[in-house]
Amino acid sequence: MASEEQERYERISRLLEFLANNQAQLSVQQNQFSAQLADLAARQTQMAADLEKLKEIAATHTTQIVRLADTVLSLAHIVEEQGKRTDERFRATDERLRATDERLRATDERLNALIGVVERYFSNGRHE
Repeated sequence: MASEEQERYERISRLLEFLANNQAQLSVQQNQFSAQLADLAARQTQMAADLEKLKEIAATHTTQIVRLADTVLSLAHIVEEQGKRTDERFRATDERLRATDERLRATDERLNALIGVVERYFSNGRHE
């Protein structure tokens, strides 16, 4: 039986060695997982901080866009008002030009009438 006990002892020794090696590998893997978990936690913390910064930047940009839109609308209203004023000035200028044209036509007619009188006066032989 000594031989059987020896075999049994060797099997138990091999099994214990296998379990010890397996436990060592599991410990190494656990340490690697722990390191990876710590790295992931640090990354998550950094990502959360980055996300907060992005939210702040987005809020700032939203505020700036709203201000810009308000400014553009203000400028659009100013341009619209200036356009209306310019249209009014053009209408007033057109009216003045029409009145001037009418006066010029009347003056032309009077000059033509005067020229006709003078031409008849000189062509009738009164002053030669």
